[in-house]
Amino acid sequence: MDDIIGRRRGGRRVDPIDAYIRVPRPSAVMVWTPEQTRLFLEEASRHRLFALYRLITLRGLWRGEACGLRWKDVDLDAGTVSIAWQLVQLAGRIHEGRPKTNASMRTVALDAETIAILRAHQRRQHQERLATGEAWRGDRLRVHPIRRRPAASPARVRSVPLACLSGGPATDPAA
Repeated sequence: MDDIIGRRRGGRRVDPIDAYIRVPRPSAVMVWTPEQTRLFLEEASRHRLFALYRLITLRGLWRGEACGLRWKDVDLDAGTVSIAWQLVQLAGRIHEGRPKTNASMRTVALDAETIAILRAHQRRQHQERLATGEAWRGDRLRVHPIRRRPAASPARVRSVPLACLSGGPATDPAA
């Protein structure tokens, strides 16, 4: 951490976490129409991280929450996911931590179709893990400012941080 904090900007030390917290956030919230959401999910359904996109789009998870989600936080039999961790990229490094507020630590209900998609994702990930062997890292679904936004918001599906790929093979391409 000292090497990160030690970097200077304008002659003074900069803590990247402090810099992240102080960055102003956009105030306007853009929400997709049902048709835009349908088109996005239709296109994303061919992507290997579709389960991630579905959770973000339809269940209101933030990118960092989805990327921080671990299989042990998912109960497919009960149809819930527990949001207990998030990943944030600061100064080119991935930081894992608890969500910013207690209200952000929550349990999210899943619909039957999302449960089926997550089960298929889990099976596919298990096959990838077996094929990768010793190089496999992590237990994340890799499906991988807590203000509640409407679920279908373009801000929720901007480029997914590279941290989402950290739960997979070391040689994993950008998906």
